Amino acid sequence: MSSTPLVPTDITAHVKSTYFRVILPRSEEKPLTQRYTDNLNGRVAYAFDWPAIDTRVVGLESPYGNVSAMFTDDPESFDQWRKDTKVMFEVDDVPAVLEAAERHGLKIVQKLGRTPVAMQGRFELVPGFVVELIMFLPSGEN
Repeated sequence: MSSTPLVPTDITAHVKSTYFRVILPRSEEKPLTQRYTDNLNGRVAYAFDWPAIDTRVVGLESPYGNVSAMFTDDPESFDQWRKDTKVMFEVDDVPAVLEAAERHGLKIVQKLGRTPVAMQGRFELVPGFVVELIMFLPSGEN
């Protein structure tokens, strides 16, 4: 039995790394970071405040998996597509991936935009499962 790739290869060819996305209360930032680094041989890959959505974002990397955690005390204020984001792909070209996703009939739920540290966009695989794309900016552009 042959299987069909979840996303077309012209999308996955751009993927550099994958992060699972979680949204947690602010009070869980230090415990999650400490436990992830101590117990999973992890490290903090990035951390920044995002005042526009009253959130702290922390990327944790480990040989056992990566997590992009959004810490907020008001997750209900997020757009639905942000709440539905399950995975984040770090890519080398967000516009190219968004174009490929659209070509393959995937719904674009966030066009190219900018966070405090990256360019990003999102597409929906099915309702309730959104993929975030991110391309970190050179440090001088933050």
